[in-house]
Amino acid sequence: MASNNTKRDTFEIPEGYEAEHDSEGRATGAVRPRGSDLQPQTPAAVRQFGTGATRDLDANKLDFEGFLSPLVLERYAEHMHKARRMPDGSMRDSDNWQLGIPVKVYMKSLWRHFVSVWKLHRGLPVTEEVRGEVIVKDLETELCAVIFNASGMLHEVLKAKKNG
Repeated sequence: MASNNTKRDTFEIPEGYEAEHDSEGRATGAVRPRGSDLQPQTPAAVRQFGTGATRDLDANKLDFEGFLSPLVLERYAEHMHKARRMPDGSMRDSDNWQLGIPVKVYMKSLWRHFVSVWKLHRGLPVTEEVRGEVIVKDLETELCAVIFNASGMLHEVLKAKKNG
C-alpha cells in the first residue's frame, strides 16, 4: 500500500523558526520565530480601529503605562539625579549602580530607609548627621530610597538568575 505522505504534506521549517501547536499539542501548520511568544493573527485576535488600522490584542501584554505612575517616576528620577553628586562635587553616571552593589548592602540600606518611612508615617521625626550637619529626613526622599534599594536588589537577583 502506498504511503499517504506527499510533498504537500511535508514542510521544512526555516532555520530559526519553530512549528506552532494548538492546546492539544497538534501542529497548526503555522511557524513563528523560535522563542517568540507572538501568536498567529486570527480575526478574533485583532482590533480594528475606525481609521481602518489594525493591531493585535493587548490583553496578555505588560501594561507599563498602567502599572507605573509618571508622578512617582519623575520624583524618583529627581531623587536619583540629586544623589549623583559626590562629596567632592563630581557627578557619577546615572547608571553607576548597575555596575553591581552587593545584595547585602541593598538589604541593610533598604531596612534603614524602611524604618525611616515607618517613623515618618507615625509622625516621628527622622534625622541623620552627615559631615557634622543634622539633616531632617522627609517622607518622599525616604520612599525614593526604599524604591532605589528594592530596585537595585531586584536588579542583582535577576542578573544572578539570568547568569545562572
